[in-house]
Amino acid sequence: MLKIYKNENGVLTESPKIEPHTWIDASNPTPEELHNLAKYFKLPVETITDPLDVDERARCETDEDYNMIIYRIPTYEENEAKGYRQYFTVPLGIILVQDCMITICRRDTNVIHNLFKQKNKHLYVKHFPYLILQIFWQTSLTYLSDLKDINTNTSIVQKKLESSMSNKHLFGMMAQEKTLVYFTTSLRSNDFMLDRLKRMAFFRKSLTEEEEDLLDDVIVENRQALETAKIYNDILTGMMDAFASVINNNVNQILKRFASISIVFAWATLIFSLYGMNSTDLPVAKMNYGFHYIIAFTVITCIIMLILFWRKKLL
Repeated sequence: MLKIYKNENGVLTESPKIEPHTWIDASNPTPEELHNLAKYFKLPVETITDPLDVDERARCETDEDYNMIIYRIPTYEENEAKGYRQYFTVPLGIILVQDCMITICRRDTNVIHNLFKQKNKHLYVKHFPYLILQIFWQTSLTYLSDLKDINTNTSIVQKKLESSMSNKHLFGMMAQEKTLVYFTTSLRSNDFMLDRLKRMAFFRKSLTEEEEDLLDDVIVENRQALETAKIYNDILTGMMDAFASVINNNVNQILKRFASISIVFAWATLIFSLYGMNSTDLPVAKMNYGFHYIIAFTVITCIIMLILFWRKKLL
């Protein structure tokens, strides 16, 4: 879907057509829309479609006709069946071409929506570096907000696992760990890209002093989100290792009890097997109440063995 924005009296409003100093937002675009954009701005099709590749890393490139920035932004899918949100990251392409700015993303994300929810802030389409920095800033805030949500969900799942080792909860923890790996990788690539962007002439020369400070703030917020993701990932990894140790210990305890019980039954089986061979040379075999003596002897010895195992904490 394509949306075109322009400034009218300092307010960002939708425009019915593309004109100089407009922002074209392509969220989950169709192939026809991408083709029309490439044709209108005379861009290579690969340039338009690169941001749609889910594995595209954050980077920036310059060309004679355009400048492109790819930034990794967070998003999520509701998973009602499993009872939690599945977070991941997708690339957002920002292309500066012919006095216009194009943003391309395969999903409709909160990063762009949140730009319009900011109070007391004006998004100047005529000055694209400020708008780009606002997108970066909103991305960092979204990362931090999502990380808090992930940490809260992890704490809830941890409490459930403490009372019941359910596979569903374990899979939930694995999904959260997978998300943190995605976040850490994306934030690290964003950090490299921001450092490079700060040195690139096409972007640096157009920044005001206030925007340079904003860029520094964006870098700090991105690194803070990166450190937070690393901490949460380390905590979650340690937690998963701890739960794995608990599960292994529980399995060992069960196997130990089964082994002790098997020894007791093996002793009873041995006694009954010997007296089941119809041999008259065995003790008490010829006595009138020999069968009862054998049963009593076996039961008593089995009880003694169970008591010994219990005292040794093998049961």
